[in-house]
Amino acid sequence: GCEALNAEVALALVDYCARSMASLAIPLSQNEMLRKQKQPETPTQLRQRMQHRTPLDEIHDANLDSQYKTSVASVSLARYLCEHIESLHLSAQTRILDTH
Repeated sequence: GCEALNAEVALALVDYCARSMASLAIPLSQNEMLRKQKQPETPTQLRQRMQHRTPLDEIHDANLDSQYKTSVASVSLARYLCEHIESLHLSAQTRILDTH
């Protein structure tokens, strides 16, 4: 459980989750990661892009996909930490309640 986390690791994890979840709150018009997930391309658009994309485009797409999956996973992790807040070190509890 959360008891095994030392204070420093717990603080780092809380801050990481907060940063990751914040990326989900950026408006769609300014958030390429979310736009890619929420506004998928049509089959014709996808075919066109696949025919003309470079290896750098592939890396960029994979990065956006990884960022999105990580951000969504951080929501589950944050929920777990909040459900077990009483077993976290006091500094991590304070960080969750006062900062984030």
